[in-house]
Amino acid sequence: MKSNKLVGRVKNFSASKLGKESFIAMGGMALEYHNIFLFGYLASSILPHFFQKSSSLVAFCAILVSFVMGPLGAIICGHVGDTLGRRRILVWALAFVSISSFFMSVLPNYDQIGVLASWFFVIFRSIQTLGFGGDAVGLVTFILEEAPSEHRGFFGGLMSMGGAFGVLIASLELAILDPLGDPVSSWKWRSPLSLGVIGIFISIYFYKLIGETAVFRHYNPKEKKIAWPLLELLRFHKKGFIKSIGIFSLSPIITAVIFGFIPYFGLTTLALPSKFVMWINALVLGVFTISAPFFGKLSDRVGRKPILFGVSLTMLLLGLPMFYFFRHASPVVYACIQVFFSWVSSAYYGVSMTMNIEHLPTHLRYTGVAVSFTLSYALFGGVIGMHVISLLIANADMGTSPVLYLLLGAFVVLISTCSLTEEAKHSLEEI
Repeated sequence: MKSNKLVGRVKNFSASKLGKESFIAMGGMALEYHNIFLFGYLASSILPHFFQKSSSLVAFCAILVSFVMGPLGAIICGHVGDTLGRRRILVWALAFVSISSFFMSVLPNYDQIGVLASWFFVIFRSIQTLGFGGDAVGLVTFILEEAPSEHRGFFGGLMSMGGAFGVLIASLELAILDPLGDPVSSWKWRSPLSLGVIGIFISIYFYKLIGETAVFRHYNPKEKKIAWPLLELLRFHKKGFIKSIGIFSLSPIITAVIFGFIPYFGLTTLALPSKFVMWINALVLGVFTISAPFFGKLSDRVGRKPILFGVSLTMLLLGLPMFYFFRHASPVVYACIQVFFSWVSSAYYGVSMTMNIEHLPTHLRYTGVAVSFTLSYALFGGVIGMHVISLLIANADMGTSPVLYLLLGAFVVLISTCSLTEEAKHSLEEI
């Protein structure tokens, strides 16, 4: 019976329909990651416009919401997505991210409206993070449930390409406008952030032209009567949920170390020009953007596990030597190391989301993947992650110590991958 259902799905598969859905979803991913990256990279330049020393508590709240509202958004969006359908919550979440980003870009600063600027900034930032926490994973889930099994890895890589393309555009904007070199001119970060308004039109287009996924239509939530997906996930699929966090653990570490620490080290210790660092950052993101779909397609042939094994072992074996030479790197060596780590990272990002989506059942998939993704960022990239990196830098050589955290993430992914079964050849309806 299951094989007949699978054959029916393949016969009904429309390449043009999936292509249109993928293009729209990639656009949504690009805009969301564009806005999130801009804020993360320019936080030190943006926050002084809305906070004074007397409002340090409010500033702390603005940073804290990134690690609290993300998992909360994942729980809310996951609950609606698993009980009522993926489509409707994706539309609203994308609209929340877009509207809040736009309002942040036009918000008057502290000198104009006082502490109201601080509180409005916290509110808009909370809404932005809330929407991103549920929408980023939801868009990937939607597309992979529409894709045929034999091409699911490729479409997972395409979605990673969409997110990377958004970060690439943001990097090009930063390289051209150079807001770090002129922190007083707020238009240099306000104008790129205002592009988030485009997401409103994408969400409207998504709502009018895109239907529910075939996998969710086949699954009837009313028959299952799942009142609280998160509770069922923790009760009956606890091990799978923990393994998902393990697979995702490397993602925030890569973001912090490779795309955060390395540029910072280049600017400070190596004293490289800020524009050079931003242009190299754009270059490595270009490599990442092109490579992610390739590794996704490769995983359709060889499986997801061999790709993740290769990423983990490469980082475990070459991570420390690479960072050792990085301490006194010339601009050329700096660029080569960045490109290498970006290429390896693209293999991980091109496969990891697909791997986690494939091992959770339909009625818990959205909640399980979204919550594990946001929790991994809150844990490994949030307060704990930053504290670990700070301790390593304070108590060891700055050029090599953060790589120890990268090696820890690679080891966790290696162990988690060993414990999961390969589902690359199976239909999501069978899981």
